[in-house]
Amino acid sequence: MATTELAEAYPPITVRAAKQDDLAAIKSIYDHEVATSIATFDLVAPPVAYWASKLASTEPGDYMLVAEAVTTAGADASTILGYAYSSAYRPRPAYSATRETSVYVAEGARGRG
Repeated sequence: MATTELAEAYPPITVRAAKQDDLAAIKSIYDHEVATSIATFDLVAPPVAYWASKLASTEPGDYMLVAEAVTTAGADASTILGYAYSSAYRPRPAYSATRETSVYVAEGARGRG
C-alpha cells in the first residue's frame, strides 16, 4: 500500500487526556476484552461508574489517556481507538511509588503497527 493510501486508510492519531464523553467508548473496549479474553481477570464487565471513578481520581500518578483518530469531518467525527490508564499497583505502603499501567486497543484498531 502506498503512503498516500495508508494516510487515507488510517487518519492521524492523537493521544490526549480522557474526558467524560470518552467513557462509553472506553467501557465498550474493555467490555469486549472481558467477553473474549482472560487478560482482564474480570468475569463481569464493570459499570460506567467504575470508569468515571478512574477518570475522576486525584491520586498522584493516576492518569487516563485515549488514542483518538480524527477524520476529515473534524473532532465531532473522532473515534476512540484505545486507552491507557495508570493506577496504584498494590494498596500496601511499600508500593506507593509503583504504578500499574494498562493499555487496551479496540479490536478494529489493531494491527496497524
